[in-house]
Amino acid sequence: MGPTVSTEQVSVRPTVYIAINLRTSGPDLHKHSILALGAAVVTSSPLSPAELFGRALCFYAELSPRTLNFDRDALRIACRGLGCFNLYEHRNDPRVDPEDWRWDPDYALQALTKNGTPSGLAIKRVVSWANIVRGDHDIEPVFDTTIFDPPFWKFYLDLYAAGHPFGWRGLQLKSFWEGRTSLGNSLKNLDIDVHDLRPNHARSDAIFLARCATRMGIRSAGY
Repeated sequence: MGPTVSTEQVSVRPTVYIAINLRTSGPDLHKHSILALGAAVVTSSPLSPAELFGRALCFYAELSPRTLNFDRDALRIACRGLGCFNLYEHRNDPRVDPEDWRWDPDYALQALTKNGTPSGLAIKRVVSWANIVRGDHDIEPVFDTTIFDPPFWKFYLDLYAAGHPFGWRGLQLKSFWEGRTSLGNSLKNLDIDVHDLRPNHARSDAIFLARCATRMGIRSAGY
């Protein structure tokens, strides 16, 4: 068992909390692109990926890049978990394998441009999904930190989904955890079970964040 925290609700209004995790081609939201988007509802008890998928409580998309600009290190990380590279035409192709010395980042981005979901369509789909799972409740995204994913998330929402329900709110887990305990802000201190999660995958990382939020006492209305 990991450490315990207060279980009082974060919001006074009935709220559905959705953990968000992104993979991008670099750190600059104006130059670079979201390549993968994972989301998972924070539930009262941890659910397996299969349970979340079966109840439509998670979302995943691989996006066509908005630009072909990239930071090599960021793109290498993003490419490790992309399923579209397992399609027949790219299977066993070293040019899309970031662990292979023959990895070609330009070719990998071109492949994702061809096989990924258009960015606008992916964002509209995740907003539609979020509206379904929230019902009549408020909605609040959950992130690990405020530095990287939230600006990309907000930028894409404003660009492709006018009138989206997320607003300006967002819960940052590391600060939330540090403010409620004396154990520092490392989410590793929560002792989360990750045996059924894929490494380097945006949906699995979103599920991990949802489990962290559950462990912290955060609860979604209705879940």
